[in-house]
Amino acid sequence: MSVITLRGKRYDTGEAVEIVVRDGRIAGLRSTQSVPVAGASQEEKSPSGVAESARGTESCSRVLEAEFIAPGFCDIQVNGALGHNFTSRDLTVEQVRAVTEVCQQHGTTAYCPTVITSDRATLTAALRRLAQAVEQDATIRQAVVGFHLEGPYICPAPGPRGAHPAEHIRPPDREEFRLFQDAAAGRIRLVTLSPHWPGVGEFIAWLVEQGIVVALGHHQASTEQIRKAIHAGARLATHLGNGCDLVLPRHPNYLWDQLAADELWASLIADGHHLPPAVIRCMLRCKTLQRALLISDASPLAGLPPGRYRLWSATVEVTPSGRAVVVDERGGGVLAGACSFLDTCIFRAWQDGGISLADAVRLAVVQPRALLGLPTPAFTIGEAANFVLFDIGSNRLCVRYTVVGDQVVSAAEVVAGHANRQRTASPT
Repeated sequence: MSVITLRGKRYDTGEAVEIVVRDGRIAGLRSTQSVPVAGASQEEKSPSGVAESARGTESCSRVLEAEFIAPGFCDIQVNGALGHNFTSRDLTVEQVRAVTEVCQQHGTTAYCPTVITSDRATLTAALRRLAQAVEQDATIRQAVVGFHLEGPYICPAPGPRGAHPAEHIRPPDREEFRLFQDAAAGRIRLVTLSPHWPGVGEFIAWLVEQGIVVALGHHQASTEQIRKAIHAGARLATHLGNGCDLVLPRHPNYLWDQLAADELWASLIADGHHLPPAVIRCMLRCKTLQRALLISDASPLAGLPPGRYRLWSATVEVTPSGRAVVVDERGGGVLAGACSFLDTCIFRAWQDGGISLADAVRLAVVQPRALLGLPTPAFTIGEAANFVLFDIGSNRLCVRYTVVGDQVVSAAEVVAGHANRQRTASPT
């Protein structure tokens, strides 16, 4: 029988708790007086005073301790990591598993693999391979909560298209989307598109009828186009403040229109590179904590050392600070996704956004799941265990352990494991 004891302070209430997980489910939960030693782990006798339902005949329990305990993070925009690109015809189960594991290392237990603008054959193959990975691997299946299709139905103009290849951007096409959804085995749950296309309102309504969340992103749409898209059912502004023109009129412009729309949620990349602190504060105050969420937008270069790489038909440089920019003739310093994960974004949202740590964690735990209509893992006896244990360092959030069911991922173990894997990014 597998027994794991977790100790730390609840992220939301600050209450010191002890949680006993037996065979992957919460069997005991109690308040404690002592403050845990950050990052500690030990094998010891089952603690006394645990709730009655946690007691059993087991003699030993693995004990994991950290400063805080929270439900696992949920990231609705992950393009890959460790050199593994989800928008690839050659994607393997092993590569998806590696990305899933490194996400868990950073506290993310649920995520949406994201494929971006490409030709029809590549997108179809990538979605099919992602679906096969979900079917074949239990760890991947437990983590993936749907696929995110970002493009190809975005704006082709420089600036709004970001690092997406212009040659593959095209208008919305129902027959093509049916091909994509069939290849994905029905798992496309989120679509980011531009509302400027003729007939896009009908396309949005058609997606919404299928239970798909529609997001506006990578566009330079007018006020009227944005309002029509919202009326048709669009619910999210993808990475608001990014994937847009470098220079905008003071007013009106599409950032104001999306900020002012109470019907529209906003996802934010608070990695220290995509949005300045003042912008994060303003966006959170406009959207409120009920209509905002954090994403990593982790690119396939996340987790790789600084250097130049080929990605999405472009040359991308990862700087020592973790900033990824397109540096070839297509570039102009355009950001090419992020090189961080949600743990970094939570810390930066807390530091830069003028909100509490608990609220920053909620933006990565509760809000993404709420957008997708998913429940948040609970601190309740009988529930499946889904937790991240973390400390707060001087300049970062330090994930110590991630617990999913009866499986424990230690940050140190995962780092050691991936250090020996061949990285598939192509350095220039």
